Amino acid sequence: EKHAKEKAWYVFRDIKESIEDNYLELSRMDDIAGRANLSAAYITRLFRRYHHMTPYNYLIQKKMEHALDLLRQQNMSVQLAAAMVGYDDPFHFSRVFKKFKGISPSEVRNVMV
Repeated sequence: EKHAKEKAWYVFRDIKESIEDNYLELSRMDDIAGRANLSAAYITRLFRRYHHMTPYNYLIQKKMEHALDLLRQQNMSVQLAAAMVGYDDPFHFSRVFKKFKGISPSEVRNVMV
């Protein structure tokens, strides 16, 4: 690993692992920063440097991957999948899901039926 000697690399890796382990409890950039006890701006710089995406987008990507898995279960409604990944508004969830996955949640459900 070319970044192995950089302290910032280890900080980034720890934050990324924290997002992977806790994405269902996190909902905003402030949640990520608070858990890491670092500023949101610093975390964003680390992610852009090592991961080429913002930490917030990484968080949403993890949530949408989980939602996709939930929707593939036969009896999971879009509304329930949205709630399980932290979205109170299923319409907002549907827009975000389509942006990240390129297909609407209802289309995923229709393919599975």
